Amino acid sequence: MARSMWKGAIQFGLVTIPVKLYVATESRAGVSFNMLHAEDLSRIQMKIFCPVEEEVISRSDTVKGFEYAPGDYVVVTDEDLESLPLKTVRSI
Repeated sequence: MARSMWKGAIQFGLVTIPVKLYVATESRAGVSFNMLHAEDLSRIQMKIFCPVEEEVISRSDTVKGFEYAPGDYVVVTDEDLESLPLKTVRSI
């Protein structure tokens, strides 16, 4: 039996209607595919390449950036994103 993820009520004057919210999707182990080279069926590798230094770099050497003008970026850290004030929305 599915469990509701939220319980509440809708009120119209003196009338109250109980409401339960259920998840509409399920997680199932499905079919997954690997990307292969068509000629020899070997798995391909997705590498991060720096065009300025013309070499492959590790993912740990990357940062997030926002382009505010063509070619000009400001670096955005995880701490910056965590400090953003987010509005809590309780409406559907």
